[in-house]
Amino acid sequence: MTTFREIVFGPEGIQYISKCLEEGLTLSKRVLESVKLEGGVVKTWLPENVTEEEARKFDEGGKLAIPNEQVPPFALEYEGKDVEIEPIPNMNFEMEEDIKSFLLGARNRVCLFEDRLASASDPWVATAKSRILTFGEEVYALLLRKDSNTAKGRETIREMATIYPPSLAILTSVPEELYFPFASDKIEIDQLGILAQRTERIIVGAYDSEGYLMWMRT
Repeated sequence: MTTFREIVFGPEGIQYISKCLEEGLTLSKRVLESVKLEGGVVKTWLPENVTEEEARKFDEGGKLAIPNEQVPPFALEYEGKDVEIEPIPNMNFEMEEDIKSFLLGARNRVCLFEDRLASASDPWVATAKSRILTFGEEVYALLLRKDSNTAKGRETIREMATIYPPSLAILTSVPEELYFPFASDKIEIDQLGILAQRTERIIVGAYDSEGYLMWMRT
């Protein structure tokens, strides 16, 4: 059995998070404007045999020695057809636990994923299993506390964590005094701004989609 350890990064971790935000959509830009990244710490979890030097190579895979046959292939829709994808070993199970633990911490907590490759006009958006919100042509996926232990939650994390370039999610909260019904499939610019300001954690994909880095407010 592979044993994982926590690795804490210095300025190089902050720089990677910042770069990912700079390359992102409106949510990323708002987070970059609103959050002082130096006021937090960046961590990841990797097998014990991965050195800290290797762990700092955020764009390189090969960190997880998990045979592909342990993870079944899955299908993604491309140009109207289901294409079978051979999975890359990944840390999605750990990400799922981190997100679930955060959401269960308070009733007003949410997780918002940013899909940099999708457009609101893409056919799959209308039939997605995830709770999709759009801002113009930008596509986001929302997880609420009630999704923590559901198939919807797991499916959303699975869909969003495989996005390339690096997936991004913020763990944040809705102000108690405001009413965010999220009953619509739209999200407004002021809502994105408020969620960005209240960011407590940032998750970005790393290691060629094998793992992720997490920024945590301290």
